[in-house]
This record gives sequence, C-alpha cells and structure tokens, in this order.
Amino acid sequence: MPHGRFGNKMIKTILITGATGFIGSHLTRKLLKEGKNIIILKRSSSKINRIEDFIEKIKTYNVDTEQLEKVFQENEIDAVMHLATHYIKKHGPKDIEPTISTNVTFPAELLELMKRYNVKYFINTGSAFVYETKEDGAIQETTNKVPYNLYASSKIAFEEVLKHYTTNE
Repeated sequence: MPHGRFGNKMIKTILITGATGFIGSHLTRKLLKEGKNIIILKRSSSKINRIEDFIEKIKTYNVDTEQLEKVFQENEIDAVMHLATHYIKKHGPKDIEPTISTNVTFPAELLELMKRYNVKYFINTGSAFVYETKEDGAIQETTNKVPYNLYASSKIAFEEVLKHYTTNE
C-alpha cells in the first residue's frame, strides 16, 4: 500500500483477519508502525503469542463470541485484509463444515457487511495449492487451477463469491 492509499482515499483503519498467524502478525506489526488503526478478528481460542507484544495497541474482537456486525457498527473501517483460513491437508467428514465456514461463508459475511457499511477496499489472500503443479514448480496467476485438496477448492469457491461482489454489486 504506497503511502497508505487506495486511489485517492487515505486508509486509516484496517480490519484484519488472520492477524494471529505468521503472515498476519507481521503485516499487523508493519501497519501499526505506519500509524494505522488496526482492528483484528480472532477466535477466543487463538494463540496470541505472535502479537502479544503489541496487542494493547490494537482493537480485538472474538468472532466466536461476538456478533460480526458489531465490529462494523462500532468502527469506521476503511479496508479489510482477509488472511484468516482453515487449512487442513487431508480432510475427513468432520473437517468439511469448518473448512467451508471459515474459507467461504465467513469472508462472504464480511463482504456483505462491507457493502452495508460502505467499506470499499478488500484484500484477499489466496493459496498456491489452487494451481496445477508443474515440473519446474513455477506458478503464475495464469496457471490452470487444479485444487490440491478441499482447502484449495474452498479458496477457489470464495474467489467466485468475491467476483459476484466486485461485478454485480
């Protein structure tokens, strides 16, 4: 984000999902250093060891105990950065619901609330697991999508949901 802008709009408050993970914790730390107001969504059971040294500087909501809309009601959010995911290499029957819920339903609910509260900017993270594996290991966005597992399929499914919100709304 050059100078914290999307187009001509200054981005001040960013909602981040997945901030307790490896990439999310580093992104959150960097954005805090840039002077951004950070709000994170996490589970009440999330390990916060990666963010505990700065957790007092951010606003947190537990998505499993609080209404998601409350986050949008209480804050003037400029952008959402969605890094949260439910990854499982091999799934069993009990893994289907949490994978679809976390990787498709939850971010779709975020998009719906963004629409309602006029939040214009959404950054989604994808996965290399959605792409066909090549002998040389090279992956480009034009590489064929051949999902490696249910997780990868759920990431592709959400990309399709996201297309709806960017082209039909």
